Parts: sequence; structure tokens; C-alpha cells
Amino acid sequence: MKQAAIACDRCGNDIEYLDDLMVSALWGLIPKKYHRICYAEREKEVIYQMFYLTYPVNFGMGNLAAVLSPLITIVLVWGVWNAAHSLILAVFFGIVGIWPLVLRLFVYWKWERPLSSLPIR
Repeated sequence: MKQAAIACDRCGNDIEYLDDLMVSALWGLIPKKYHRICYAEREKEVIYQMFYLTYPVNFGMGNLAAVLSPLITIVLVWGVWNAAHSLILAVFFGIVGIWPLVLRLFVYWKWERPLSSLPIR
């Protein structure tokens, strides 16, 4: 079986184990993959803390946001539709509300699934 090559965006080395993969979303849009240690080092940098808004997609709050996003989407779309009767705003808020789930599924499909299918060493 061919081993999946997932390179860390900080150090460039391959991420070999699923437990070592940490994916953060830059400004909530652009997924960046790191080793756990590389992610921790990145989070320590003051400039990174000041100018980049990131959150881990595949741990903690990222998973919670993905689970709650369908409910948030329903509330946002219903509220906007009742308040403004604007289809364009309702669709926009629907996309914004469902985005954490879409991002979480993308991360799973693109990086977590290949790492979880590797043989155990």
C-alpha cells in the first residue's frame, strides 16, 4: 500500500500519523496542516497571534462548530428570511452558517481519511 504523503505547512516534513495531524483554518477559510508540535510553535508566535485568526478544525471547538452548524444555519436563514424577506441574504447566511461543517468534511476527506487507512506500524 502506498503511504500518504501529507506535508506539514510549517516544517515541510511528512505527517505520518493521524494523531499527529493538526489542521487549522486560517481566517476560518484556508485549511493549513501541521504536526502538533509545529502547530504549538506557530501559536506561540506573537505576530501570528496578532494578525491571523485561526482555530483547530479537527479538534475541540472545530468539531463542535461542525456539529452545531446545521442548527446555526437554520436559525440564521429563518431569522433573516423573517426579518428582511431577502433571498440573497438568506442564501449568504446559509453558506456562512454551514461553512464549518463543509470545512470539517473537507479536512476529513482530504487528509484524515488517507492517514487512517495506513497500516498500523
